[in-house]
Amino acid sequence: MATKKYLGLTSLQTFWTKVKTLVSNYVPTSRTVNSKALSANITLSAADVGAAPASHTHNYAGSDTAGGAANSVKTNLTVKLNGGTTEGTNMFTFNGSAAKSVNITAANIGAATAADIASAISALNAIKISIVATLPAVGSAQTNTIYFVPNSSGSGDSYDEYMLIDGAFEKVGNTAVDLSGYLLETDLVEITEEEIDDLV
Repeated sequence: MATKKYLGLTSLQTFWTKVKTLVSNYVPTSRTVNSKALSANITLSAADVGAAPASHTHNYAGSDTAGGAANSVKTNLTVKLNGGTTEGTNMFTFNGSAAKSVNITAANIGAATAADIASAISALNAIKISIVATLPAVGSAQTNTIYFVPNSSGSGDSYDEYMLIDGAFEKVGNTAVDLSGYLLETDLVEITEEEIDDLV
């Protein structure tokens, strides 16, 4: 027959104190988390804690009312080339929803290209000089020519200069050189060193 053992009062009190200590570390099953009882494992969703789910999106927040998805702007930006109205050709609308490239060329804004400028320069005629006895008829004269006509009052190579301007000849100058008032070689006199010393 097995021997029965009994706890004395002191031992029983010690045992009970240990039981209460152990029990005090546990949460009662009546306790809840977000209204979910602790009688089983708890799984919380975004809605349980008032959070937005990962799929949550916002409308445009820069206006008083929703202005579109968060990947676009409330007001579009439109770039028009030379006042164009054809989207993708001479007009480009950007709303932030996708990348957009605008290729601006001289042609689509009505500007001259480098080739156009070079061609225009090459088409220009340089100023020419033509020595004639008399001026030609206006109808046969060239606008890019200076006509040298002998000046009857001059001597040798003295010419009056004319250009065709606005359908008529205009005198633009002459080649005469006026040397009056200048010292001539015949005006020079020879002076000796002695005469220089006398002057000093």
